[in-house]
Amino acid sequence: MPGENFSAEQLKANFAEKGFSAQEMVALSGAHTLGSKGFGDPTRFDNEYYLALLRRPWNNPNDSMASMIGLPSDHVLPDDPECLPYIQRYAEDQDAFFADFSKAYIKLTSLGVPGWAA
Repeated sequence: MPGENFSAEQLKANFAEKGFSAQEMVALSGAHTLGSKGFGDPTRFDNEYYLALLRRPWNNPNDSMASMIGLPSDHVLPDDPECLPYIQRYAEDQDAFFADFSKAYIKLTSLGVPGWAA
């Protein structure tokens, strides 16, 4: 698994070593919408992750919990010129996110990448 403090370049390199494009990495990162990292309803799979990335709530100096939103590796994605267009697309089009996530997830599970998928 990629480190939670990876830069965007490190993330892309890590995913590329396993055969994934930057677009597939950004799509798979959308799974972070689930759980307790502050990207909307933790039980609903949707495109809120991308909307939050564009808002950059972790930069809000008036929110004492802002630093708890997402991982440092999430925070770097909207500042990366290769990742940003995918983030914008998925923020605007949930169906596109669902379609691309499905393809990338099937690829992930089909490859059986050690440490990522069985």
